[in-house]
Amino acid sequence: MNNTKWTAKELFNEFNNLEVDDFKELYKALLAREIGLNEYTDDIDTLMDDALQNKYYDNAAIPSFIDMDLVDAVHDEFANAGFETDNWC
Repeated sequence: MNNTKWTAKELFNEFNNLEVDDFKELYKALLAREIGLNEYTDDIDTLMDDALQNKYYDNAAIPSFIDMDLVDAVHDEFANAGFETDNWC
C-alpha cells in the first residue's frame, strides 16, 4: 500500500470540493472498513444508510463527524503550546 501525505491545506482544498453526500459516502466507507466488511452490496448500503440516519444524523447526542474527545485533546495540546484557539468550556 502506498501511503500518501496530505498537507492540511491540500486536505481543506479537497474537502471544499465535496458535497454533503460525498461526506456521507466517506463515513459509510470508514464504518464498513472499521467493522470488517469484506464486500459492499446494495443491501449493505441500505442498512448503512438506515443506521447512519437513525444513530448519527437524527441523534443529537452525536454532535460531530470528529470524536469530541479527540477535539478536546487537540484543543488542549494547541492551547498548552501557546496557540490562540477558540475557547469553549
